[in-house]
Amino acid sequence: MRRSTDSNAKEPRHVARGSRLAVLTVLPVLLFVLPAVVRAVVISEINYNPALGDEDIEWVEVANDTTTPEDISGYSFVEGVDFVFPPGTVLGVVGHASGIWGWTAQPRAAHHQAIVLMHGTADPVVPYFQSVGGYQSFRDAGYTVVRLRSLEGWNHFPAEQNTPTPHTSQQLAWCEGMTTKDPARLRVSFEVLERVKQKEWHDYVATYTLAKRIVDTKQAPPKLRKRAARAMKAIDELAVAHGKALRKSIGKNTVGKFDGKGWTGHLPLFLRTFRGTPHADAFAERWSKVLERHKKDATAHLKNHYRAAKKDDEVQAFAEGVRAVRKGFLHHECENLDFLETLAKWRQQAEALGIARDIVMLYDQIVPRFEQARKEGRRTFETLNRKVKRF
Repeated sequence: MRRSTDSNAKEPRHVARGSRLAVLTVLPVLLFVLPAVVRAVVISEINYNPALGDEDIEWVEVANDTTTPEDISGYSFVEGVDFVFPPGTVLGVVGHASGIWGWTAQPRAAHHQAIVLMHGTADPVVPYFQSVGGYQSFRDAGYTVVRLRSLEGWNHFPAEQNTPTPHTSQQLAWCEGMTTKDPARLRVSFEVLERVKQKEWHDYVATYTLAKRIVDTKQAPPKLRKRAARAMKAIDELAVAHGKALRKSIGKNTVGKFDGKGWTGHLPLFLRTFRGTPHADAFAERWSKVLERHKKDATAHLKNHYRAAKKDDEVQAFAEGVRAVRKGFLHHECENLDFLETLAKWRQQAEALGIARDIVMLYDQIVPRFEQARKEGRRTFETLNRKVKRF
C-alpha cells in the first residue's frame, strides 16, 4: 500500500495500535505487489476468490502490527485495485482473539465505528474473558455499534484462513451493513449473512440487528426490507423455541441452584449467541440477579484459586476452584478448559497432594456433572438451531 499526497484530505482516521482492520469491499479480482520495505500498515489477508455465488463479497484485511496508531487517509493499493482511502471511510473493525490493550484510545470521534470482538471460548492462547472485558470497555466508553461474537468451543485461530467456516466474513458484513448508507452495499452485506449454510455457525444476532436496520431504512429497496423482516421473524421464533426449552429444563429452579441439568449449559450459550434479540434480552433481564450473583461468587473464588496456584498451593487452589464451579457455574470463566483440566489433574493426584476428602467429594458431586450438563445443553442448543426456518 502507499499513501496519497492529496491536499484535500480532511480529518485523519487512524488504525489503532496493535489492531487489525478488516475492510469489506466490493471489488474486482485483487492482485497486490507489496513494497520491499515493510510499513506499519500491511495487507494481512485477502479473499479474492470467494465461493461460487459469492463473487461480490471479496474483501481485504489491513493490519497495523506496531504500537503506534497510523493515519490511513489517502492510502491506496499499489497494483490491481483502483481505490484510495478517503477520510472517514474506516467505519468498522473486527478484532480476533485478542481483547484490547488497557491503554487503547477510545475517542468520542470514533464512537460511530462498528466494532466486533470475535473470540473462541476454548482459546488456549488468549483467554476468552479478555474479549469479554474488551467488549464491556467499549460499551462503557460510549460505543453503541459494538458486539462480542463468541465462537463456541473454538480455539485461537480464525477459521476462514484454512476452512470455509464463515466466521470473519459474517463480522465484516455486519460492520459494513451497520455503517453504510449505500442501499446496494446494504443488500450485499445482508446477503452474506443470509446465505450462511452452516447453521451451527450462523451469527443470528448479526443477522437480526442488520435486518432491523434494513427494515428501519426507508431508502432500502422494498424487496430487501421484506426479506429482512422475514429473517427477523424466523430468528425471533428460534429464540422463543430456545426459551421454551430452557423453561422446561429449569422447572422450578429459578434461583440458579446447581442441579446438573442441561439448562446449565444451554442458558449461557443462548444468552451469548442471541443477546440482542428481544426474547433473549428479556430472558437475561429476568435472570439478571442470578447471573450477577454467579459472576460475583465465581470471580471471588477464581481469584483465590489463581493466587493459590501461583504459590504452588494445589490444595487451596483445588478447593477454591471447586467452590467457583459450585457457586458460579453460569459465569463464563468456569467453562475455561485449562481451568477444568487442571482441576481434573489435581483430582487424580488428590491423595498424593493431601487434598481433604470432603473437597474431593464435592468435586465428584459437582464438576463431572457440570461438564456433562454443558455437553447436554450444547446438544439441545445445536438441535434447535438446525430446525430454524429458512429466511
